[in-house]
Amino acid sequence: MLKGTTFIKNLLADHIIKIVSEQLDVSRVEMFSINCYKRIVQARQIAMYLIRKNTTRSWTDISNLFGGRDHTTAIHSFRTVENLCFSDEQYKQRLLQIEN
Repeated sequence: MLKGTTFIKNLLADHIIKIVSEQLDVSRVEMFSINCYKRIVQARQIAMYLIRKNTTRSWTDISNLFGGRDHTTAIHSFRTVENLCFSDEQYKQRLLQIEN
């Protein structure tokens, strides 16, 4: 893999985390913490979802970005966000707003 490609993937992931953090009023420290408050978990899940959707990062890479969590956490986050988009129109619109 080219060095520049890794840099771009890191830059994109960092940018996504920053946007999600700002839009959902959750600090970066909270995003990477082991905190299980619903608003923090949802922000973390959305960030993981958007990173997976918009980059070529693996599940393991994404999990490692968030404090070395297990790769199944990233998979679960992705599926949770997808399912909520199908069942909750307000959630879907908020996600689209963040993504845009």
